[in-house]
Amino acid sequence: MLKLFNIIFFTLLVNFQSVYADQRGQPLNCQYTTNPYSLYQHTYEVDEFIIFYNLTGSNAIVNQEDINNNAIPDIVEDIMLQLVTMRQALDYLGFEHPFKRPRFQTVNVDKIHVRITDIKNNGLAFDEAHRVKNTDECVLLISLSNRLVSGNVTPAHELFHLYQYGYTMFKQRWFTEGTARWSQDILEKNTEYPITPLPQTQEEKQTFFSKSYDAYGVWNNFIHQIDPKGDVSFPESLMEKRYLSGEPVVNDSRLHGVEFVIKTFEKLDKLDNQISENEGLFAFFWDEAYQRSPIHNKIMWEKIINIFYVQNIID
Repeated sequence: MLKLFNIIFFTLLVNFQSVYADQRGQPLNCQYTTNPYSLYQHTYEVDEFIIFYNLTGSNAIVNQEDINNNAIPDIVEDIMLQLVTMRQALDYLGFEHPFKRPRFQTVNVDKIHVRITDIKNNGLAFDEAHRVKNTDECVLLISLSNRLVSGNVTPAHELFHLYQYGYTMFKQRWFTEGTARWSQDILEKNTEYPITPLPQTQEEKQTFFSKSYDAYGVWNNFIHQIDPKGDVSFPESLMEKRYLSGEPVVNDSRLHGVEFVIKTFEKLDKLDNQISENEGLFAFFWDEAYQRSPIHNKIMWEKIINIFYVQNIID
C-alpha cells in the first residue's frame, strides 16, 4: 500500500511541477544547462560518476603522472576512488543518496558530473540539477580544482554537499560547511577535535550564524556529547581501499554523531517543506538569496537544539 502511495505521489508531483517551470517549460529544479562534452577532451566513468578533464589548455590537470600507465592520470583515478568510497560509506552509515530524494528524483537525475577545471577554490558543488545541453538528461554537478593532489578530501566534501542538497533547501554556511567539515572525518584520521561552547546569548548565536567551516567546533560539541565513542565499524571492503600510492582512503572506523547528523537533515527537510507550503513556494526550488537568508537561522537552530536535547536524554 505504501509503495502504491509513493508511486501515485511522485506521478502527481512530476505532472504538478509543470506549474513550476521556466519560460522554456523546463522544471525549475532542472532549468539550468551544462555542456561538458564541448569543453572537455576526456571522460572517466564509474557507476554514477563521470569525471571530465583536459590534458591541455587552461583547464589542464597540473599533475598528469600516470604510474600504472593506463592513459588515465593518477589523480583522476584517485578522485574517482574517493568519490565511490565516500558514497559507499554514506550508504553504509544510513544517509539517503541524492538520487533517491524527491528534489532530484522528480527530474530523474542519475549521474553526477565532476568537472576538473581551473578554479580559485578546491571545489564547488551545485545544489541545482542541470540539464545536459540538447538532451533531456538532468545531472548533478561538482567542480574540482585542476591543482588537487591525491588524498585531498575535497571531492568527498563536495559530494557530501550534494547529499545535503538532496535533503534540504537551506544553504546557511554554518550548517552546510559545518556538517560538510564533519563529513571529512569519514575518511580522515582525527585525534583532535576542536570543541566550541554552544552559543547561549543572542550575540553568541549571531556570531555562530556568521561562521562557515569554523562552525565545526559547535557541531563537535553536539556530537561528542551524544556519541563520545564514535565507533562505526566500517566493513573491511571500505577499510581495504587504497589510492595508487598505497595510502588508505578510509583511515579509521571512528566517526562521532552519525545519527544526530542524519536526524538534523531529516528535521530540516520537514522544516523547509513546511516553509514552502506556508509561503507558497515550489518545494524543490527556492531563490538562492532565500535559501541563504538569515531569517531561517532562528528556527533551524531551534530544531537542531531540540534534536540534541532529545537524543542526549535518550542516550
